[in-house]
Amino acid sequence: MSGKTKVAYIGLAGVIAAAVITGVSLYLSNHNGKSNAVTATNNTVVNVAPASTPPTKPSFEPFEASVSNLPAGECAFVFSEPGILQEDELGCINAATTVYIYCTVESQMVGGSTVWDEISYRTDWGTTGYIPDAYVYTGSNNAVMPSCVS
Repeated sequence: MSGKTKVAYIGLAGVIAAAVITGVSLYLSNHNGKSNAVTATNNTVVNVAPASTPPTKPSFEPFEASVSNLPAGECAFVFSEPGILQEDELGCINAATTVYIYCTVESQMVGGSTVWDEISYRTDWGTTGYIPDAYVYTGSNNAVMPSCVS
């Protein structure tokens, strides 16, 4: 009877060791030192690879504006491309947050405007992301910075 008991303890120890090894492997694979873009949805963070490489830091002063015109309790999503595609979501900015507009593009209509602002958002120099201009208070219904398209 004691031989069976030893086998049971060895089996339990093996299961525990396998669980620990698996947990450590998963932790290390998710924390490999690479910095991925993230998106925040209902306080949950999900890794999302950016759609394109951010450009170099501009040599001019960006336009400073505030996120606004959002429904109560909502945030403005930032996208890696100027359009609303969930796979391009980088994150979300709350109302009254200051953003810095580097240039603008015409794209998908949001809130009655087709203007999208390229802003600094989480890269080495601030990250490039796009936010609908309808959610940014610039004091104008028109683009306040030149086109991103050369």
